[in-house]
Amino acid sequence: MIYLMAPAPKARVSGGFRVNEALRQRLTATGTGVGIHADPEEVPAKIQSLPSTAPAHIVLDSLYLTDLNPARLNHVLVNRDSPTRLYFLLHFLPCMNPSLSATTRKALQEKEHSLLTLADGTLVPGSTLADYLRNEALYTGAIYRCPPGIEFTELDTPPSDPWDKAPSPRLITVGTLSPSKGQLDILSHLQQLTPSFKGTWRLLGDLHTEPEVYCHFKRKLNNSGLKESIHLCHSVPHSHLGKLLTDADLLVSASRFESYGMAIAEAVAAGIPVLTYRVGETPQWIKEGENGFLIPVGDHKKFKSTLATLLHHPEELFLLKRQAQKIKEEIFLPTWEITFQCFLETFGE
Repeated sequence: MIYLMAPAPKARVSGGFRVNEALRQRLTATGTGVGIHADPEEVPAKIQSLPSTAPAHIVLDSLYLTDLNPARLNHVLVNRDSPTRLYFLLHFLPCMNPSLSATTRKALQEKEHSLLTLADGTLVPGSTLADYLRNEALYTGAIYRCPPGIEFTELDTPPSDPWDKAPSPRLITVGTLSPSKGQLDILSHLQQLTPSFKGTWRLLGDLHTEPEVYCHFKRKLNNSGLKESIHLCHSVPHSHLGKLLTDADLLVSASRFESYGMAIAEAVAAGIPVLTYRVGETPQWIKEGENGFLIPVGDHKKFKSTLATLLHHPEELFLLKRQAQKIKEEIFLPTWEITFQCFLETFGE
């Protein structure tokens, strides 16, 4: 039996939560397992309460890596009456946050290593996370690939959207508002454009996770002269994302780190060109100059100049979008059923 444990999503619905939810639904539907919501302090007791009549595969979400007590977790595992195997489902690693100081990163790595060494296996979305685990000697055991599904929920009646009549070019960014995601950098680039930006930029995602960042962004936006061109859209339902992406002309991501890059993959699947740093698994999906541009991480000058070129030469951007529409059929992106099969294969199911 497979037990997938993760914190309840609360207000924030991330890509990792969507992976967990897709797996939970399929575990329940197939009778191969169950999903369990638990706060970090509840995890040991939840494990203790699991049935001991059959072997158990316990899968813990990566959000637990900063809060679980390794000694307590190990004590619970070794005292179970039935064979028990532990896995971590790693959507990301907290220690990979590029804004961390060296001291904070080292402390996080030590904590994560102490928990990961208890695991019989880890599941990762792609090679970026797998390589980091090995290169930093955080985990030397079995690593399994479990990429997220890239699919859109079709709406019977698409929502009316005033953006349909917004001036072009129409930019979109999807992700939690955070310094490491780079939305403030994009705003600065748009402010500095000459001639000035005449299009529309829509930001989708959890905008209130870091209140001080949100307040800083709002102040900067109010003083930018671009207030009427930039729209903040907090917690838009994922069922609306397909249409919103399709209506856009360019997805812009200045994120300095992605373990996978789910929003970028979804843009590629929707046939929308992408301007992004070379992060996560993006080289698998972006064909340079054909459906987007990959900028070396940290090269702000090249990112800014590429964005300016696309905005000041809309004919090039619209050609790029036509190419992206054609190329999307050639790029393999997994469905949720493929994700689930990869997940089950980890446990020999």
